[in-house]
Amino acid sequence: MSDIRDLFTIGQARYSKGNMLIRPERNESHTKGRAERLLGALNCRYTNRERGYVCSPTKAKKFEKLLADGWDASYGGELESPEGTAPEKMTKKERETLKLRELVRTFVLEHGGTEETFGSGGSTLTLPTKYGPLHIPNSLNSVGTVFAKFDASQPGLGNPVSGKWNLHTGDRDARSTFESWKRQVAPRHLTPSAVEVRPGLHRRDAGPELRPDRALPTRVQGRRTDLRGR
Repeated sequence: MSDIRDLFTIGQARYSKGNMLIRPERNESHTKGRAERLLGALNCRYTNRERGYVCSPTKAKKFEKLLADGWDASYGGELESPEGTAPEKMTKKERETLKLRELVRTFVLEHGGTEETFGSGGSTLTLPTKYGPLHIPNSLNSVGTVFAKFDASQPGLGNPVSGKWNLHTGDRDARSTFESWKRQVAPRHLTPSAVEVRPGLHRRDAGPELRPDRALPTRVQGRRTDLRGR
């Protein structure tokens, strides 16, 4: 255990009660090392505030054991067992994460998109849209979340500054997350089956930002209201 402690530091998380904070050492090339790849595969959450990965004490122990036993992980988040070791049984969340990535990948490639691979399993998908290329780092997508980004910010779409257009559903199965994402992407992709949404037209397969006749929900003092008032 003393050898692997050179690869990371561990302690109590300051801003996440009851959880642990793991800071992996970065190598000279500033790429993710084995410890950081394993933390990503275990779905530990990175926090800029503490410059490390937050996880439960149970997951921290699992991380230390995998690291000590010689396990590694791809940049795509898949655990890689050491030679002569039986692959570890995947959790339901891990299986659903891999399923979601494959569903998104298949959709993009079937609708004129491309895939650029890098590292040891990671990839970035690019989907042509009416608003320019939409880039999807498939290695980051996990069940309930799909990350995407336009080359530049788009008026009325996603983050007005960075061009990010991320989907967070909170769903626990890949199919539900994918269907939510596909309904919002459908009006944007450049294929003959693209759905055109005109101002004032209700469409179930359009994202809320493309439904101008609907008020955008918000919350004021704990009560649900809308931006247009009553």
